[in-house]
Amino acid sequence: MPSFTEPSRIVTAGGRRVLFVGVMSPKFSPASLQVADPRQAVLDSANSAKGKYDSLVVLAYVPQDELETLAAALPEADAVVGGPTGQAIAPRKIGPTLLAAATNKGKFLIELSGEGTTWNGKVVEMSSAYTDDPGQQDVVKTYLAELDRRDFPAGQTGLAPSLPPSMPADYRIAGTASCLDCHKQDHSVWAHSKHSHAWQTIKAKGFHVDSYCRSCHTTGFGMPGGFESRKNTAALVGVGCENCHGPSLAHAREPKIRTTFLAADQCITCHDHENSPSFAFDVYWPRVLHGANAKNQASAAGRPVTNGK
Repeated sequence: MPSFTEPSRIVTAGGRRVLFVGVMSPKFSPASLQVADPRQAVLDSANSAKGKYDSLVVLAYVPQDELETLAAALPEADAVVGGPTGQAIAPRKIGPTLLAAATNKGKFLIELSGEGTTWNGKVVEMSSAYTDDPGQQDVVKTYLAELDRRDFPAGQTGLAPSLPPSMPADYRIAGTASCLDCHKQDHSVWAHSKHSHAWQTIKAKGFHVDSYCRSCHTTGFGMPGGFESRKNTAALVGVGCENCHGPSLAHAREPKIRTTFLAADQCITCHDHENSPSFAFDVYWPRVLHGANAKNQASAAGRPVTNGK
């Protein structure tokens, strides 16, 4: 049975000895790993280090509902900092314990400060002001290498969209190539846009193996007929027509059947603040504008088109 050699560590900072204890939810435990009850694990570590620390901070890799329950059950802790919670949680008190969370994508930090029993903190967005840590870089490289080796199918990542079982059989990704015969001019606009090179963008940084990145940089990630893995669906890397217009097999078979998505609505599914902080619809939409109905789609979605003409 594998075990962790350092479940806790005492760090001295600002004249204060801080005991950090790491715990994980049993929900995330694979069959080969036995995970103790997080609350009891914290208390055991604190008891073992009794008299050696001044403050206790718990690093908890647990879902948000468990995170709040854990913080409420640990008045002994000065702070409980968690993830994965999807979005960062600004520090707030649950009883005497400060609760906070950084997102699970490594883009934010929780900065804590305190004196005596009074603790506070804030969410800090990562930037170039923070130098890369060589040890952490090695961890990321090892992680990416393992993802590359496994090439997880989209359906096993938890990121694939949930679809009703009553879907029509032709609600499937057809692939960008199926659009070319009838939409040559539109295809040309797409081919000269950054969307068509979306895969190369993440591949250049080594993140093409990460499912979070794949979910927005492939065509139809996890959808019927869409991208599943690099090995099995290599032709569907990159952002294709159906990312914006929806699964198009039915339309390809019978052009009178309209595609399923309103394209103007799809932008923010990937270009959110976390991934595209400078995204502005009225600036970027004209760069991909094509087709007779493009302006109408933006108008129907209540989006401005300042330069679309």
